[in-house]
Amino acid sequence: MALPKRFRFNNHKISITTQLQFLQVLQRMLSRGLTLIHALDTMKYYGELEPVSKQVLRHLETGDHLDEAMDRAGFHHSIVSYLFVVREKANIYERIEHCYQLFQQRVHYIRKFQQTVRYPLILLLIFSGLIFFIYSRVIPSFQQLMFGELPILLQVVIFLSSWLGYSILVLLILFGFGLFIWLAVRKNISLETKLTLYKRIPLYRSYQKRQTSFHFAALYSSLLQTGMPMKELLNYMSKQTKLPIISYYAKQMQLEYFKGRSIHGLLTTMEFLENHLTDILSSNIDAKSLAKDLAVYADVSIDTMYQRLQKRIVYIQPIFFSIIGAFIIFIYISLMSPMFELMNTM
Repeated sequence: MALPKRFRFNNHKISITTQLQFLQVLQRMLSRGLTLIHALDTMKYYGELEPVSKQVLRHLETGDHLDEAMDRAGFHHSIVSYLFVVREKANIYERIEHCYQLFQQRVHYIRKFQQTVRYPLILLLIFSGLIFFIYSRVIPSFQQLMFGELPILLQVVIFLSSWLGYSILVLLILFGFGLFIWLAVRKNISLETKLTLYKRIPLYRSYQKRQTSFHFAALYSSLLQTGMPMKELLNYMSKQTKLPIISYYAKQMQLEYFKGRSIHGLLTTMEFLENHLTDILSSNIDAKSLAKDLAVYADVSIDTMYQRLQKRIVYIQPIFFSIIGAFIIFIYISLMSPMFELMNTM
């Protein structure tokens, strides 16, 4: 199974590996005291990074911020959203370094997931084709040879296999149709409607909640560290576009703040923020301590999320191999049962 590994970069394609290498080289150069412009210009000596660095540099020279330039160059949205804070007095080296570490962790788990499911999926496809061939070609031949009905056991196996095959086919068709409809209409659906839909999808709901909480804590903490006042901080968060749920929540908090109300009660209604995060945000502590607590929370939450993903990946192969094992049993019974029946009638 091949997950999408490439993102558009004008007329070129920029791979995940190249994005990771770009961040690694950039943070290494910044650590040696080079300015951002000088570091990007120096990347022309790295063959694979030359077109990417030129593109980013060109957009910076036209007045774009770093996150905008990297977005136009085709970098992943998680990188772009994390570098959004660099616009406002943030330490660019620290942000690039942390961004590289997070993206490296993301790439590691994507590749691990691919490696885990690749071979079971290939085997599953092979056995699916094999069992289809047996039931469409071999079994009818046995039926003609035996001049009568097939054994009860074989009929049960054929029924179960057919039911399983048709169920999987129907689910795949429904999933493909639903995905097509979603891609066609999602831009015209309001965020409120999307949030309502997300809440009704159990696994995706929990994933979205953890992701939103992490990004909210990381962005909020980084902006607090710049010394930005609350009014400006909320306005800044509401303007970013790569994380629409956070932008939506920031606008709600902004309205409450302008009305002179406390945002603590509002936080409890934000269903895609974890309770621990809302407790931290509601605590009456100074901005410096709050920034540290949110930074710690962000680090812990991303580690916890990947640990849970790791545990789920462990169960993928046994599930796939169990399905393949069932296919093997079906094939064995399908082939041997008519042969034994035929031998008994001789």
